[in-house]
Amino acid sequence: MSALTSQELTLVVIAAIAAVSAVLLADLAIAVAWLWTNDDVRAGLRPPLFAPKWSMLDPWLAAHLVTVGLLGAVVIGAVAMAPLAMRQAGAAEMSASLVLALILTQNGLMVAVPLGFILLKYGSSLSEIGLSPPRGRHVLLGVVAGVGLCIAGAGASAGVLALAKAVLPTQALGLMEHINRALGAGDVFPDVNRSWWHFTALFLGVAVAAPIGEEVFFRAFLHRCATRRLGPLIGTLVSASAFAIVHGGPIMVVAILPMGILLAWAYDRTGSLWVPITMHAVNNGLMAVALRYAPELAK
Repeated sequence: MSALTSQELTLVVIAAIAAVSAVLLADLAIAVAWLWTNDDVRAGLRPPLFAPKWSMLDPWLAAHLVTVGLLGAVVIGAVAMAPLAMRQAGAAEMSASLVLALILTQNGLMVAVPLGFILLKYGSSLSEIGLSPPRGRHVLLGVVAGVGLCIAGAGASAGVLALAKAVLPTQALGLMEHINRALGAGDVFPDVNRSWWHFTALFLGVAVAAPIGEEVFFRAFLHRCATRRLGPLIGTLVSASAFAIVHGGPIMVVAILPMGILLAWAYDRTGSLWVPITMHAVNNGLMAVALRYAPELAK
């Protein structure tokens, strides 16, 4: 496992503090704007600051709810792991189980919270967001496109890494690569190439749960809100950028951005959420298989 050095951990903590501070400042700005205009809105002097349906505020609030729920699960997991960490008997297998539980919790929230807005607040239907029963041609298209997505993602990663090697000092590049590895799936499940349970947990987490949760949140919810409020081009860039940012390491973020754009394009072109879900699942499934059987290719 590529444990972070004290310097790397400090950088990660600083980045996390900066991100949390930016979110809190944005929350404060939204609250001030709402309070400033609320009286005029009630008096009928101006339209509401935020649209009642498909507002950009809704995925912002949804992200907060998912984060709070996930933090609660992390606390519960840390408490559950404490006695095991003291004994260290079976710690590796239990660690993989808890990580899988957290991944399932996160993606369960990423499905439940957006659907709460879409079905309950908006009064929309699953078919409106492309979740009607899947058609064979959509699944087949997703499988084929998923292989292409995997190839494109590998190319994007190689291109970003080559560019980074060309422009970054050696020390900075090594730092970024090490942080990227430490935040990757291979280090979350370090025994994936030796333990069938680690491989199963990884596959269930990244190739089953993540494609469903992330596509519901980022494509069916955020992408629809962003494109309706900002237009197709800017909306796609916003949803794809958010999708890339949540995937961790500095190199990984840049490489995943084109994948987010392709997934959004496939969703818009087909109108079926099953296409990007299947693409995402195939891409992540191939990555999981590579981590087990050809880890040098998955780096």
